[in-house]
Amino acid sequence: MKAKELKIGVVLGFILLLGLVDFAEATTIEDDWWNESSILSDNSNSIVIDNIEYYIQTDKSTYNMGEDVNMLHRVTNMGDQDVTIQCNRIPQFNFRVKKNGNDIWSRYHFFLTKLSYIEIPVGSFIEKTFTWDMYNDNDYLIGPGIYDVVGVMYNSNTEVSVPITVIPEPVSLVLLMTGSFVLIRKKRGKRI
Repeated sequence: MKAKELKIGVVLGFILLLGLVDFAEATTIEDDWWNESSILSDNSNSIVIDNIEYYIQTDKSTYNMGEDVNMLHRVTNMGDQDVTIQCNRIPQFNFRVKKNGNDIWSRYHFFLTKLSYIEIPVGSFIEKTFTWDMYNDNDYLIGPGIYDVVGVMYNSNTEVSVPITVIPEPVSLVLLMTGSFVLIRKKRGKRI
């Protein structure tokens, strides 16, 4: 173990030992977050184009830094006829995260440029879900701020987005207030 990692571990252990942070009230994400009550989430947005609704939702609007963000992108046929949507890429759907209009993360980076078709019967929908771990495309944990979670369908690059707010996790706030805040880089699969 490196000396820096050891110092960070000692500081975090000391804070937890003193009981400065109470994790008993911490918010958890349930495995079945797509239950019926989550469909009524306030953190959603939709647009309707030619009787097709493009809908995006996250499981909540405010997250602690490093917390998983559960996303849902749904395309619904609201018309009175079956529709066939022509897409110009495979995969046809993507999730992206933007900050100040700039992409910081994307679920898919590589596409097959090929026409494909999605059929949606009257009143039916197609949906995709994904859980984002708050790492950007350069494999760094994002910082606090306001981000846009974007659902994209590659029929004509139709996008729908919803904002989320990322706040410092409780341990980071304690470290910041005590003047000993250290920016910790977490690597996937090997978290400090």
